[in-house]
Amino acid sequence: MKKFIIAGVLMVLASANASASFIDVITADQLAGAEITVTFDSGFTETSVFEVVDTEAVETGADSFSLSLAGETFGEFATGEGFWSFTNNFSANPVTSIVIDLLSIDAVFDPVFDGVDGPGGAGRDFVANIAGLLGVFTNAVVDGELFNTLTITGAFEDSFLFAVDTDIESDVTGVPAPAVFSLIMLVLGGLVVRRNKA
Repeated sequence: MKKFIIAGVLMVLASANASASFIDVITADQLAGAEITVTFDSGFTETSVFEVVDTEAVETGADSFSLSLAGETFGEFATGEGFWSFTNNFSANPVTSIVIDLLSIDAVFDPVFDGVDGPGGAGRDFVANIAGLLGVFTNAVVDGELFNTLTITGAFEDSFLFAVDTDIESDVTGVPAPAVFSLIMLVLGGLVVRRNKA
């Protein structure tokens, strides 16, 4: 009897849906703690984190660069809200790469525009106000949809703006899949049959 119960519990746990859900409309202050690493042509690298500076606004406290963001992170072209603003404070030393890592704050980049049906809702790919920059997403959370890291490379200028959508993991747990419910009912039915035979 104990073996049957243990096997049933293990079967239910193994089949449970463990996917996280994400909030798709967030504001910049929810990205506080995100890590930004900038590498320069000389080989110098500086890492800083986003700190809240105002309601719905964050910026880095780095010496060699500044990166700031205000408002909703989706980026609105009509209002100009939600654009990331980067400035190289050492213009004689050009930037070679910028890495933005959201892993430590349970946030993700959502570069895929897939309407409202995707895991993070509608998304927005990396787009900058200057030509020649490439945004590459790595550390996939949901394969091909949501990522923890953005690396920007290319022909940098001393300052530029860019937009990219970010989402944050919610505290809401997902509803169990119908298969899990079926397995629970199967285990309970087996217990009833086993008890009636005894």
